Amino acid sequence: MIHSSSFGLLRMARAAAPGPILRSAKRAAEVLMMMAVLSLAACGTSIDVEDSLKDEFAAFKAGAQDAGAGNGAGNTPPAPGGNSAPGTGARPPVAIDRFDYSAWGVVLNKYARPDCFNYSGVLQSAEDGFLLQHVLDGLAAADPAKFSGAAARMAFWINTYNAFTIAAVLEKLGDKPGYRVSDDGFSIFRERRFSAAGMKLSLNMIEHGVLRKDAVRGELKDLDVQTRDQLLQLARGVYGEDSFDVRIHFALNCASVGCPSLRTEPYDPGRLETQLEEQTRGFLNDPVKGAGPNGVSELLTVFYPGDFDRFGGVAEYVKKYNPSADAAKKITYDWALNACK
Repeated sequence: MIHSSSFGLLRMARAAAPGPILRSAKRAAEVLMMMAVLSLAACGTSIDVEDSLKDEFAAFKAGAQDAGAGNGAGNTPPAPGGNSAPGTGARPPVAIDRFDYSAWGVVLNKYARPDCFNYSGVLQSAEDGFLLQHVLDGLAAADPAKFSGAAARMAFWINTYNAFTIAAVLEKLGDKPGYRVSDDGFSIFRERRFSAAGMKLSLNMIEHGVLRKDAVRGELKDLDVQTRDQLLQLARGVYGEDSFDVRIHFALNCASVGCPSLRTEPYDPGRLETQLEEQTRGFLNDPVKGAGPNGVSELLTVFYPGDFDRFGGVAEYVKKYNPSADAAKKITYDWALNACK
């Protein structure tokens, strides 16, 4: 059964984990992240765990054993603000020199597959709903300008785009089980529903304004000058005065079958170059949706052909990764939701 509220997750979490031990949804998210982390550790996965959460996890287990029917609505943890509710104001960023993607990694490892994402699995899990909320809250609080190095900032924005896309789709599915991102004129990409770097952002603002350094594409041209300047400043934090990295096209996942695959791990600053190359090579050697003798995806040939002009055009760029690809033909982009069956 698919539930809905605040992208279909918080109501389940409240019902599944009542009690005074959960004094806030944020702390509940941290406790439940601990549960997921300990679960992976029990399976032999090596993950560093903060000592500060170990005692709270023990307290959570003890409190859960004591929790009874007397724990009513008065003990229900409040819904977190910021990214949990579309339309709320952006939070001021917190200066940290790196971002911990371990919680996001747990979500990806559990629900992402090579060509699909298990949205229904997240919607049916109170624990993982809280875990994803923990990810969104962390992204809202982070200040990528304080990160050490351009790779850390690029990894942040790629992970942020992908996490926001998953969360937005989950919210949509809570209201419309047959949802696909092309519904309502692709409005999911224009809606400013999440916060990061102290700004309320749409997916297009991240993809085009930051990662493509194009703050005037589509509806972005209607943004006020200050907002566009903020986006360009964030883009300079990633690229400086250089051109943007076209491989972001193969790292961003738009929740559609035609998209490049969502990795089962976060993008990591220390491995970003390798990960981007793997994503690019993988997509451009996928004859069904990427590139091959039957053509090249509309992602390159129709949506963003100009992005590849500095490489001699789409055909020349693709040839570096797949000499057999025929860029004179087009592979139709499939906008069906990339939900696991």
